[in-house]
Amino acid sequence: MEECPVSFSIAELWLLDSCVRHEIDGQDSWKFPPASKELTIEIALAINACVEGKLNEYTLLLSTGDLLVLDYNIRQGHKNMEGARGQDILLKVFHALSQLALGYEVGGDDQTYKDATAEEEKEGKEEADNADTSTKSGPDENANTDENAGT
Repeated sequence: MEECPVSFSIAELWLLDSCVRHEIDGQDSWKFPPASKELTIEIALAINACVEGKLNEYTLLLSTGDLLVLDYNIRQGHKNMEGARGQDILLKVFHALSQLALGYEVGGDDQTYKDATAEEEKEGKEEADNADTSTKSGPDENANTDENAGT
């Protein structure tokens, strides 16, 4: 089973603890049940490690199933008194799901879809302009360039 490392602040771990449960009714009928005993224990151990070791964050190795449990239970608008926000947790979850789905690290410098398509359009226009310039120059001009290159 593939896993992806995801770091959470102690505040985020407390928010996870308040939302993730160890079991639900009818859990056996789900392909990916929105509860996990193992994940609940991992979150508890992480909180304990942070408190005892005076750590600010902890990295969990999460499977696709674990990430889906978090996605199911954490809402964008969730917040806690310690300052954790559900949106921040979900962005980490989505990033990890992308990594597992693609099979490689998804870079932080990735372009947005809008930026990528705008850049693609710009490159397409530049190629079209270059094609127009080369057809206007004609074969004689290229021949002179080739002759001069040899001297």
